[in-house]
Formats: sequence, C-alpha cells, structure tokens
Amino acid sequence: MQPWLKLAALVLVVAALGLPINDLFRYALLVIATVLVVAGTVSAHVAPWLAALAAVALCVLGQMLFPAPRIAEGHNVFLIDDSRGRTESPGPLAAGLPRMSFLIMAV
Repeated sequence: MQPWLKLAALVLVVAALGLPINDLFRYALLVIATVLVVAGTVSAHVAPWLAALAAVALCVLGQMLFPAPRIAEGHNVFLIDDSRGRTESPGPLAAGLPRMSFLIMAV
C-alpha cells in the first residue's frame, strides 16, 4: 500500500504546484518533495491526508483566482537591408547600428 500512498502524495504536490512546471523554483520544490516522499514513509492516517487535501485545494483556488500573467509569443521580424552600395539613404539596419557592427554583420 505504501507505493500507492507515495504516488498519491506526489500527485498532491504536482496539483499544488500547478502544471506546467516550467520555472526553476517550482521544479526545485518538486525535486525536494519527490526525494522526501520516496525516501520517507507516508502516513496512512486520515487526518494528515485531509489537511493535505485542504492545502492543495487552497493552492488550486489561489491559482484560479490569481492566475500568472501569460506572455504572448510574438512573431520574428526579418528586415532586409540592401544599402551596401547606396550612400544617399541608408536602410533601417545601417541607420540603426554602428557602422563597424553593420559592416561586420553584412559580410
């Protein structure tokens, strides 16, 4: 029965952290919790499980009420600069970069 209790404890940890786990702090918390759960013994008493479920419910509720701001991914912009032979009006890249930097990148 102990493997199932450990699996349930890890599921509660993941539920409390929220998916996706893609930042270093939450990943570190998941690693620490996994090591503690795997190395230790999980209690089969009801009271600690109810307290854990209440804590996870509060975490999930907090994530629903105060969601993290989403970062919208934009599109890349490719500027073509054909100002190699022109001196009268430089293109946007030549005008916005230092001359030596533009010449190094133009090669």
